[in-house]
This record gives sequence, C-alpha cells and structure tokens, in this order.
Amino acid sequence: MSDLGLKEPYVGLSNIVSGEIAIDFANYYAASLQRPALVYLGVRVRSETGDVRAAVGVIAEPLPGCPDEVIDRIQAKSEQIAQFSERLDAGETPEELLESAFGEFSLVYAGEREPLYRCDCSRERIERALISTGAGELHDIIEEDHGAEVTCRFCDKIYTFTEEDLRALLEAAQPREDEDE
Repeated sequence: MSDLGLKEPYVGLSNIVSGEIAIDFANYYAASLQRPALVYLGVRVRSETGDVRAAVGVIAEPLPGCPDEVIDRIQAKSEQIAQFSERLDAGETPEELLESAFGEFSLVYAGEREPLYRCDCSRERIERALISTGAGELHDIIEEDHGAEVTCRFCDKIYTFTEEDLRALLEAAQPREDEDE
C-alpha cells in the first residue's frame, strides 16, 4: 500500500512467489509497481538466544530514465550485497558497506531518519469509507446496529459513530434530487 497523496492510498497486489521476503518484495516491485529493484534483506541471530546480532535491508531502485547498463551494473552487485549482514556483524558500518558496493555510482547521502510508524487515518477518511458502502448498507447498519465502531486496520484506532452520525452520513450518501435534473 502506498499513499500517493490522493484521496485514498494505492493498493498494489502481487502473489507471494517464494515465502522469502526479499524475493517477494522484488516480485512486488516488478509485478505491481512495474519497476526493477534489487532487494536484499539479511538477519544474523545468536543461535543460543535468538537475539538479533545484525540486520540489513537494501532496496536499490533506479530513477526514471536510468540507462539499462547502470541497472545491469547494480544487479551485478547482488552477490556482494548478500554478504552485508555478515560484514555488519563483523563491525563494518552501513556507510562502509554501501561505499564498497555502490561507491562507483558517486553516492550522495540524503541524511538519516529514525524509522517512524505513522498512520494517517482520520475520522473524515473513515466517514468517506462508510459513505462509499452506499446508502443501503448505511441504512442497514442504522436499523440493525444503531451505530458503528470502525477499527483502523493499521494502527488499531477505534472510531465510534452514533446512530445520529450515521444518519448524517446516510444523507450525504444519498443522491440529491436536484442533482438528477
């Protein structure tokens, strides 16, 4: 799912082809996004405890207009990249790993950011989703349940709609007579 800044997020689907997450991500890029990408994910764990010693993820995606020979050169780095988790575990820094594999491409570091999970759900988005179910479905919810509770499937935030809230949405969902003329 990608939020392209439109009214609703874009949902792309692709089959799980191997169960190996990096291969399935690469398949998603090729099949759903229709873009080539080199994807590597590696994790080294302590066998005794299961604790993670090192984890590395690389997605190398060419920008539009990238010449095919550059894409081929990046793809040729896959064996070198496959050693990243072992090398990180041995003490190399992420910058050293990237420089060793991609230094010939004149890397520019855009900066670092702490990973952040952020859901952009809102009551207004949930209202639009309820309206999109149609007047008949909203009417049924009002008559049978006298309200609704909707849980965001990403962040688990709960939105509660009273019967009055749903009646207002029902009115918004029904086409106006003057619009048909």
